Amino acid sequence: MGRGVIYLTASRVTFAFSGFILHVGLARLLGVEEYGTYGVIMALMGIAYILYQPGILTAVTKFTSENIETAGPILKTGLRVQVILTICFALIIFFCAPLLAQLLKDPSLSSYIRLAVLITIPMGLNTIYLGSLNGAKLFGKQAFSVTAHSVIKVLIIFIIVMLGFKIKGVISGLIISTVIAMFIARHFCQYERSDEVFEMKKLLAFAVSVLIYVFCISSITNLDLLFVKSLLKDNVETGLYTSAANVAKLPFMLFSSFSTVLLPSVSQAISANNMELFKKYIHQTLRYMLLGLVPLIFLLSSSAKEVMEILYSGNFSGAAIPFSILVFGISFAVILSVLSTVVIGSGSPRVAMTFALILLPMDCALNYFLIPKYGLAGAASATTMTFLCGCVMVGLYIYTRFKTLMNFASSLKILFASVIIYILSLLYPFHGLWIILQYILLFSLYVFILLILKEVSREDIRMFKDIFKRS
Repeated sequence: MGRGVIYLTASRVTFAFSGFILHVGLARLLGVEEYGTYGVIMALMGIAYILYQPGILTAVTKFTSENIETAGPILKTGLRVQVILTICFALIIFFCAPLLAQLLKDPSLSSYIRLAVLITIPMGLNTIYLGSLNGAKLFGKQAFSVTAHSVIKVLIIFIIVMLGFKIKGVISGLIISTVIAMFIARHFCQYERSDEVFEMKKLLAFAVSVLIYVFCISSITNLDLLFVKSLLKDNVETGLYTSAANVAKLPFMLFSSFSTVLLPSVSQAISANNMELFKKYIHQTLRYMLLGLVPLIFLLSSSAKEVMEILYSGNFSGAAIPFSILVFGISFAVILSVLSTVVIGSGSPRVAMTFALILLPMDCALNYFLIPKYGLAGAASATTMTFLCGCVMVGLYIYTRFKTLMNFASSLKILFASVIIYILSLLYPFHGLWIILQYILLFSLYVFILLILKEVSREDIRMFKDIFKRS
């Protein structure tokens, strides 16, 4: 499991880094208003994408991890279902594009939405191949596929934009790079041929609840931007929030590998009725994730203005306040993702779905009431409060049902050390690229504090070294 986290985290780092290069470059090349339009299109596609992607992907991963010998038949069934879903949703979005543009009070969005729909088909198939590799625990091949996609995407998009094409050029680049990524992932899914057929009904029965869950949760990460666009009716404000949202997603990009590796692991443990191993996976995943996640979000929040100006230029300094809030919200989303993975992997996707159905209307109500009063900060606060509530609800469910979660003392020590470096970052701010040195110094202090508190031991350090060496 440790090497899987390393492989996938490395690919996520590449994905995050390439994403930053892409967004920062596009923000400078397109300008604030066109960049805001691009952000709205991507938010819409993100919501559309989760209508068909996560349910089948998660089902393929879970059932493959339980019996790797049937990986081939499961993959074939998953692809058949995904083809049908992607084509249906693509057609629906294509014909509803004018209505969506009207709801967002910008008719020019219609043509962009119709072009962007073409991304959905190769992207949907690509995720099934990646889900199959994940379920078979071929984490190295999965990581390579994600990394290759990240690099190819940046190269192709910048070439097209530099040739003089604007938003439609960016969307075309996304389509081309996604098709290439799909064929790379497909190449790695070489399983032994089998005449066995995996029931589509079994796949769908599990997938529907997961689909609804992920639709609700992923919608929350995109709805704030759409509410900003609709309620504030200002492309500049939309552009600022787009930049804040993209940088705030850094923790999710870096740490989502924990839930990706955790799903096949807990599914396999539950299938083998090994509760001791199941609880061990939960403890280890939460502890090691929070060790890296919590100090990162405190550092990013404390230096929000510097981060936004370094990445996007001084024109985006107005995004600092919403970013400083939203980075906590997205981090709660990371924690919620891991907790929900435990629930889904244990065979209870309907429970996760129920919690998500509570959170979605909560988020809509918070956005509706907070944005007119507090502007961009209100949107960021709505997302943060929603995901915090989700963490509390799902965490209590897991503890009540399985009598396990992360050690409370460990949580307090990690939080204490993170607050210390947060305060120091505010008292002694660094400017420009010197902020990198500040992060290194403060993170070193964070580790030192945890060593004194005996939260990080020599065994932890030795284990990390062994994992890196084997990887």
